[in-house]
This record gives sequence, C-alpha cells and structure tokens, in this order.
Amino acid sequence: MSPRLWDFAYLAYRLVPYAEDADGFDPELFGRPRDRLRMLTDAYGTEIDPAEVMAVMARRLDELADFSEQRAAETGRRDLLAHAAMYRRDAHAAAKGLFK
Repeated sequence: MSPRLWDFAYLAYRLVPYAEDADGFDPELFGRPRDRLRMLTDAYGTEIDPAEVMAVMARRLDELADFSEQRAAETGRRDLLAHAAMYRRDAHAAAKGLFK
C-alpha cells in the first residue's frame, strides 16, 4: 500500500463522506457515496479501485481508533473514546461493504 492511498482513503472517508458524523449530508442533494467516490478517484487522476480504497479505509480507521484510545489513556480526554468508537464502527462498515 502506498502512502498516497493511505491518505486518499482518509480523504474519501471525510469528503465522500463515509464518516458517521457527517451530519446534514443528503445523498438526494449531493449524490450517492459510491458515485461521489468515483468522482473523487477520477478527479485524483489515477485508476484507484474503490474496493481497495474501502479496504485501506478500514485499516486506517482501525489505526486511528487505536491512536485515539491511546491518547485518551495518556491525556484523560474521555471525549476521544467516543471518536475511537465511531472510527471502529465506520471501519467495520467499510470492511464489510456496508457503505453504499
């Protein structure tokens, strides 16, 4: 996996968006996530397989959850645990193909 794909997967997570906390995103108004992912990969100017993006996204979010949990333990910031839980739910959805 390339560092660019690692970064691209997170970019897609936030911009498509796949993030659970993307309040107010309306697919009827802004387009379906799978179409938005295709637009993003096309705009990026390279052939990126959406399935590969989702697999990398799942790994990236799991690592982000680990990091958030570690930081919560180190700093006492319990709010980071909520972020970690969201990242884990979103990683599971990405890995299982639950995002449409």
